[in-house]
Formats: sequence, structure tokens, C-alpha cells
Amino acid sequence: MFKPVGYPQNYAIGAGMHPLAYMYANDCQAALTAAAEGALDVALFFGSNPLADYPQAAMAAEDAASIGFKVVVDCFMTETAKVADYVLPDVSYLERRGIVGTATAPMTVATLRNPVIEQVHPETKPTYQIVVDLAEACGLGEYFAFTLDQLNETYCAAYGVSYDTLKSDGLAPIPGCELEFGSVPMFTTKSGKIEFSCEAYAVGEMKAVPTWIEPAVTPADGSLRLITGDQIFQSKTYTTASDKLTQLAKDYEADRVWISSARAAELGIADGDAVELSNDNGSVQVKARVTGRIHPDAVYLPPHYGCASEEIRVAFGFGASHKALVTRQAEPESGAGMLQEVLVNVKKVGA
Repeated sequence: MFKPVGYPQNYAIGAGMHPLAYMYANDCQAALTAAAEGALDVALFFGSNPLADYPQAAMAAEDAASIGFKVVVDCFMTETAKVADYVLPDVSYLERRGIVGTATAPMTVATLRNPVIEQVHPETKPTYQIVVDLAEACGLGEYFAFTLDQLNETYCAAYGVSYDTLKSDGLAPIPGCELEFGSVPMFTTKSGKIEFSCEAYAVGEMKAVPTWIEPAVTPADGSLRLITGDQIFQSKTYTTASDKLTQLAKDYEADRVWISSARAAELGIADGDAVELSNDNGSVQVKARVTGRIHPDAVYLPPHYGCASEEIRVAFGFGASHKALVTRQAEPESGAGMLQEVLVNVKKVGA
């Protein structure tokens, strides 16, 4: 039923650049750099919005414009969807059935995401169906000659659980995977135990035991370190299309930039003042939240706001774009984006 495909003969753009990264994974930042050089002919974005979520948003927009043919699969007309040649409408997570997975707790269970509402728009399709349809159109349908139910039933047979139970309850205990207090579970490490060293790091010419690495930038001459991180009720910019979540953010002014009380006093900034954050990448204006809960050398700006697509009406124009200030740079060993290695200057608007 499942025809083996092997490994790709031609690696993805950026593959192999980072020793600790998955060999066959695409490096998204390297892909945009390739686009800027005219080396990216076709790009498919699945639930991805690089024009809002990738560093140096203005540069990302310029790079995307250099891609010959762009297709976006998404539920909303994001900034990236607006510049695509085609938008293939996806169903929402509430409307689709997922693929059987696992979750570990006191008992390891098989899990399944099930639809909780009927499909709203009749012409939308779940991502897996879009992939299958595209594969068939490209003459590769033989690799997808099975249904989602057949795939899930295969996983269920391997785990020893009932697919009907998963469709009803969403989870099912996997036989023989119970954990008892005092017992030591199996670890898939070389020693079979918890390891505090990692041989893979030696490949990247790093120490096997993680050690302190000095930050790439240090605040000086009045600059502050720009830090970020998801708020508990948002995920990147994807969830701002929800009217209830964005209204919650507006009600609690969750878009504000955090600045320490001590540093705010030095800069003549009061709670609620409009401030400007700027560096060589750009500048944004946003209200300040003066607080004692942040280090005086840092400011925190949430990564969710500053939507520039008027099609997402509830979020359009609310807050400031964090990615307008962040430099496109990757940690050399892992390829992770260095989103916290950014300095900004802060001043009160009109001062």
C-alpha cells in the first residue's frame, strides 16, 4: 500500500549547512536568500507566512517577489498569500481529521485529532488532500495510493489500538506502555540512560557537554536587547486571525512593549506612552508597558502583532511587527534563528 520513496537525490536548499540540523530539511532562511539570487523558481508555503514571521520582514518581501511561482496553502489571506500566484484554501484545524500520533504521560497513548465542526466552505480541502491532488497532477499519484483512513488504520494496527476508539475518544492507551512509579523507562540513547553529553555536538566542533556561549551582541551606548517569545494564547502570527483571541489581546493591551521601570525613568517614558523602537533593520511604534518584571538591559516585544494584511480585518494595524527589527541570522550549528541577538534604540515618540 505504501510505496517506498527513498531519500532525495538532490538535497533541499541549505541542507547540510548546519551540522546539527536534519540533513534533508529545508533551511527556510537559506531559501529566501536563494530567492534573492534568482535561484528559486517555485515555492509552496503550507500554513507559513514568511512575510510576517521571518526576520527582516521588508527583505523577506523583496526576496519573495523574486520567486518565479508562488503557491500558498492557508485558511486566511495572510501577507504571503496576498502576493502568491495561487492560494489553495485549507480547512481549519477544527474541521479536519488528523494523522494518528502518540503522547507520553503516566501512560503512553495513541492520539487523533478529530473534526469538531462541519466543514464551513465546501471548496476548501485539508492539506493532505491538497498534497495528494498535486501529486496526482504531477504524475506521482502512485506514491499516495491510499486514503487517510488506511494510513491511520495502519498506525493503529502497529500500536495495538482501535481506530474506532480514537475517532470516538481522541486517545487510546497503547498496550504494554504503562509506566509504574519507581520503574525506569527505556531511553533511546546509546547508553539507555539519560545522557548529559551528546556525541553529535562533536560533529559541529562543539563540546559534548553544553557550555555557556557568549551572546553575539551586548547592549551599549543606551541600546537595549530586544527579546521575544510567544504569549500563552497566541502562536506566531497564525492565531491573530481569530477575532476572539485578537479582541482579548486588545482588551488587555497585549501588544505593548515591556520596558523596565528603571530604564523607562531614564528615558522619560511613562506607562502607556507611545515609544519608537529602531535599528538598522527598521523602526516601529508601540505603547510601553513599564514594569519591574524585565531586566533593565532588555525590552520584550511579542511576535504576534503588526498585521499588514487588511484581509485579516480583526488584526490589521494592531500592534507592531517584531520581525521588522530582527536580523536574518542563524545559529551556525543548529540553524535556529537567532531572534534574541538583536539590539534596538528606544525613545518616547515626540521626545
